Amino acid sequence: MAVVPRLCATLLDENFSTLCDEKLWGDTRLEVRLPPSSCYHNVLTGECFPAQGEGGWFLPLGNLLQRFPVALLLKELSSCRAACGANSRLSG
Repeated sequence: MAVVPRLCATLLDENFSTLCDEKLWGDTRLEVRLPPSSCYHNVLTGECFPAQGEGGWFLPLGNLLQRFPVALLLKELSSCRAACGANSRLSG
């Protein structure tokens, strides 16, 4: 899955000079359809992101775009920690 922000020039101002600022995205999230033990691996940064939520699964956009302004995600059907180890990123 490709994650690419578009039409977001109005978000950038004197407070935010980059799309990689986690605070810019606030609680914006990407809905995904995975079981809770699954995660997505960003092939551009090497990070893994576990699906979060109850009743519906999502990935916080601020986490996905924190290191690079776009993401290319592959589903990992095994445990995120087992598949990606120390590269796992959890929302704080």
